[in-house]
Order: sequence, then structure tokens, then C-alpha cells
Amino acid sequence: KAIVSIFVFILVISFFSSGVIAPSPPVIDGEDVIIGNIDTIIYYECGSIDGAIASSISHDSGIPSVCGEHDEMPEGFLEEFKDGGLYGNVEEIVILGGEAVISSEAEQELETAGSVIADFEVTRIEGTTATGTAVEAVEYFYGPEMTGEVTIVAYEGDYDDSYDEVLHLAAESDGGVVIPV
Repeated sequence: KAIVSIFVFILVISFFSSGVIAPSPPVIDGEDVIIGNIDTIIYYECGSIDGAIASSISHDSGIPSVCGEHDEMPEGFLEEFKDGGLYGNVEEIVILGGEAVISSEAEQELETAGSVIADFEVTRIEGTTATGTAVEAVEYFYGPEMTGEVTIVAYEGDYDDSYDEVLHLAAESDGGVVIPV
């Protein structure tokens, strides 16, 4: 198992080993993010390992992340996209994870809101595993030739007590994007 972990680590590091392409972070005034300049939100399922991935990307890039349930938006979330709302200038919501974590019905609800309430697009990033989703997210947000730090985290199962530890590590770490293996 240790050899497989080392192999995955080397594979991931080599995958990210030339030039950096990073998104523009939101304008920051002191420690406060000026929400009006945010054009992208990462949306993931509360309680999924995708939260650690989203949290680490948010921490690294300044892109906010919001969690919801498998098939239900957080209360009042869609109202914030109306003119003058907290997310009034958002142009894209990126769903992190497959339909097992965020349902196609929730995706459709976001797409409808993007057409009716506001003017934003919905993009889904997913892999066949959490590792695959993390790699796809890194490529999407940073480009295929991303260099920089990644944090490889051993993770077993969809949800257990280690999830909280992984999410905390992602939110507090300057170790780059979390890649669960």
C-alpha cells in the first residue's frame, strides 16, 4: 500500500510540473473580500470529500465555495443572485462532484436560476473518484500545467470521522489543493 501511495504521489506531482496558470482572485480590501467582484462560485455537497477539495481551492485562489445537499439548495441561496444580491455579479457556478453527490435535479435548478433569476452558467467538474474529481478541478481552475503545492491526503470512504480532519486541513493549510487518495 505504501508503494501505491508513493506512486500516486509521484504521478500527481509530475502531472503538475511546469508553468502556472491561476485564476484572478477577487479584489481584497484588507482582510475582507469585496463580493461584487466575484464571478465564480464552487458548489459542492455538504459532508462530501469534495468539500475538502473545494475548501482548498477557495483558500488558495479566493474563489468562494458553498455547500448544499444532494438535491436541495441552501435556504435563500438562489435569492442572492438577483440584482443587488450577495452574488449578483456571478457569471459561473462550478458544481464539484458527480450526480452521486449533487443530483441532476439540483444542477437543473441552478441552470434554470442562471437563465431566469440571473445570468450565469453552470459547469460540472467530476471524476470517477474523489482523486479524479480533484485532478479535474485543479486542471479546470489552474490549467493543465499547474505547478505549485498539492497536499496528498489518504482518505477512505464517503464519510467518516476523518472527513472533518481533511476539511479542516484543507481550509487551514497553505499546502495547496487537497488531492484525496
